[in-house]
Amino acid sequence: ALFAALLFLTASAMINHQTLILAPLALVIIGGYSLTKRWTALCHLVLGLGLALAPLGGWLAAVGRPWDIASGNEWAPLGLTIFTSLEGAGNAVGESLAIVLQPSVVALALGVLLWVAGFDVIYSLQDEDFDRGYGLKSIPVRMSAKGALFISRLLHAGAMVCWILAIVFFDQTVRALSQGNGAGALVEYAPEHTLGAVSYLALVIAGVCLLYEHSLVKHDDLGRVDAAFFTMNGVISIVFALLVILDVFVIG
Repeated sequence: ALFAALLFLTASAMINHQTLILAPLALVIIGGYSLTKRWTALCHLVLGLGLALAPLGGWLAAVGRPWDIASGNEWAPLGLTIFTSLEGAGNAVGESLAIVLQPSVVALALGVLLWVAGFDVIYSLQDEDFDRGYGLKSIPVRMSAKGALFISRLLHAGAMVCWILAIVFFDQTVRALSQGNGAGALVEYAPEHTLGAVSYLALVIAGVCLLYEHSLVKHDDLGRVDAAFFTMNGVISIVFALLVILDVFVIG
């Protein structure tokens, strides 16, 4: 685990200083997730937050370097010059947040958070007796299987709303970058693509898969949890990603 963490930090440092600055936060969240089961039934949301960092980190990796160039910031490999002053480090954190806090990116990440939390609630139904016996906390332990499935449905409904907003806000984010709004205007580097019908098709497929996922699991019959957890969510992630990539880089 320590080697993987060091490798992650090194890779983050080689991309841009935004990814380096926020990389430790990702390690803390992902590394601390399992401990939260001792403290709160909302541990599923912590796991979701850990995975929600993926689209945020991907956006930082893709946009951070052009942001540096447009802002006139120099960046040395491994970020060896970024901590020459507290002011420089503070500015780097501010720039990182400015890049991340774009409406479309935040909506996408929040959707991932809710989606992951929702399917983790379903998977944790299998561990309800074990968790209760060892004093661990989870939504199934707190609310029983029937209540947990209701919460999972609410989380997945919220995820769908967030993903719709991510597509709606995408054009707004592109316009903001192309018009130079925000620190380090990305006028020259702003993408020219938009999201359209294919991305909405991806949402429809994701929604159908989520509905089918919930039809597989009953509070008194957990025999198909694996199919719901692994198969359906695997289909959602792959199909959604492929169709959005197609929409952006081929059709858009």
